[in-house]
Amino acid sequence: MDRLRELGKDDRGSRPRCVLLCDGSADQVARRLTDVVRRPEVEISAQDRWQPQGTGDAREVELDKASEGCAVVLPRVMRLQLRKWWLTEGGGRSRTPSWDIASTCTVSGRKGLLLVEAKAHAKELTKGDKCVAGPANRKRIEGALAQANTGLRNATGGSWRLSVEHRYQIANRFAWSWKLAQLGVPVVLLYLGFLNAVEMEDRGSPFGSGDEWRDTLLEYCRGAIDPACWEMMLNVEGTSLLALIRSDAQPFQQA
Repeated sequence: MDRLRELGKDDRGSRPRCVLLCDGSADQVARRLTDVVRRPEVEISAQDRWQPQGTGDAREVELDKASEGCAVVLPRVMRLQLRKWWLTEGGGRSRTPSWDIASTCTVSGRKGLLLVEAKAHAKELTKGDKCVAGPANRKRIEGALAQANTGLRNATGGSWRLSVEHRYQIANRFAWSWKLAQLGVPVVLLYLGFLNAVEMEDRGSPFGSGDEWRDTLLEYCRGAIDPACWEMMLNVEGTSLLALIRSDAQPFQQA
């Protein structure tokens, strides 16, 4: 647990649990991630790569960047496409979404990405829920979300209202997943609720069961996300996008 102290203020809750989920041998981590996903079309093997890389490298990943030593790096052309789609040229100091876990995987026989957004208590859903980009970048992001809304409506036939004004964090996760699929990368977007994170009781109510996590997430998504999208293999211009809700009781003892 000593290495988890390097996470600073993030040394409890969902962050260290994500690090521990990715800690160990390649076979062990691949098996854990596969067990969490629980879909026969999705395979994570010991040959795949993930970030964080356990306690040895606990960094999260921004998919438009190529950080030194990062295990999950997209081709340069695709990284530039993603950044230009989301931010104005240069982008100032604005960041793109960072992922709690990103892993290469295989989806129905095609190489793709598993992207995990993890929570350990209800209030964590609203953390970072406002778009703080400057006016030019905010306008660019609004345009990107509008494109994603159209694309996702076409894929599900349901209502999508991804917005910078409300539920922004989940909006940008779904938008980036849609864009990657549009660029030809199959995506598994997994919302992971860690159970029994009792050390977080001073921040919010920990999830006591998978059903509690699912109900909390679905209520939070109401009005923004088509509720029929979960567990449905969406077709985005010929490429798969699969959104999942899962829970896990990752053992953790705060240092």
